[in-house]
Amino acid sequence: MDILILNHNIIGVGTYLRCYDIGRYLAKHGHNITILTTSRSTKLRLLCFQENGIEIVEFPDLFSHQWRTGICPWNTFRRILYLRDKKFDIIHAFDTRPVVIFPALFYKFKAKVPLVIDWADWWGRGGTIQERSGKFYSATFGKVETFFEEYFRRFADCSTVISTALKNRLAHLGSEKSKILVLPQGTERHQAQPLDKTHCRQVLHLKPDVPIVGHLGTLFENDAKLLFDAMKIVGKERPDARLILIGRHKLRLNEFAGIEDFTLETGEIAPSRIWHYLGACDLLLLPMKKNIANDGRWPSKFNLYLASGKPVISTPISDIKTIFEKEKIGILAEDNPDDFSRAILRLLKDQPLQNELGEKGKTYGENVLNWETLVCQLLALYDESVADSGSAENTD
Repeated sequence: MDILILNHNIIGVGTYLRCYDIGRYLAKHGHNITILTTSRSTKLRLLCFQENGIEIVEFPDLFSHQWRTGICPWNTFRRILYLRDKKFDIIHAFDTRPVVIFPALFYKFKAKVPLVIDWADWWGRGGTIQERSGKFYSATFGKVETFFEEYFRRFADCSTVISTALKNRLAHLGSEKSKILVLPQGTERHQAQPLDKTHCRQVLHLKPDVPIVGHLGTLFENDAKLLFDAMKIVGKERPDARLILIGRHKLRLNEFAGIEDFTLETGEIAPSRIWHYLGACDLLLLPMKKNIANDGRWPSKFNLYLASGKPVISTPISDIKTIFEKEKIGILAEDNPDDFSRAILRLLKDQPLQNELGEKGKTYGENVLNWETLVCQLLALYDESVADSGSAENTD
């Protein structure tokens, strides 16, 4: 099957990583994969190259790096020109920004092939726009983004979504639930072997006998406040406890009073180094406030947490709530500092439970959330869409 994947991010950023991982596994199954994405810097010419069995085409964009967000008319036009004489059996559009949806619709109606649209973030209507950019942006330009996020979903023959909340939202917009596949973020099977905690602490020059909890990656401000307030309570009983912020958290820590004594930050680190920091922790945290933005997304750090073999404490958000309740692979705590801190203190005291949850989580990640399993589900959706499309043509 010749499969076209469209992405609006610059190469190596955001949803591109989801596209790329899916493309690699589709290629392993013998399919011909082409990913259209946005160049980091070029304004005039296309860049084409092969990687892991994928044809990757980077398109020029007139905006500067931080504004290459999928809205450039030139980028959109060049993609349409590129697709004029190409042949694909199916289109998978990741999100519905102009540089993705207009070329996707052009090719869908020109070549009469099915269109699959992916939804990986609850952006508008109180979602990530408001959490990241505030109410003013959400009420102004955010309305345009919400229009693009919702309106063009009606043209999909079927859809993939990253969470059950987005499946329900899509159904509310009029899509048939039977044509929506929940496709969470996947991981490599056996992505990493858990590293010995003592060894990791020696490598990182961390004390061997202090309790250390970790958080990986970015934090919304409200989530950060929950985390820091919970750790302040933990510190009253365990003043030696430390919190490591691993990677880029995108916070101004000086705006959070009283966290200096227990907080360590790594800054941006090499991907291979992440495993040492995860391995150095006693447990890992997902302190996410219950809101639309968090309920609609899938925190990709969760996959890495499971792969590290460490126990996880999370608030009951997104599909993680259902997974934890059904599979017993982690501890749920309410999104308030008192309950979250109690869960941390309880787990720090219980080494056997740490080991049990860490092992269960790693097994779940390898058997259920690995890309091989998820891409097989996706291929079944593709086959059904192509078959339906063929039936429709025969009917005509």
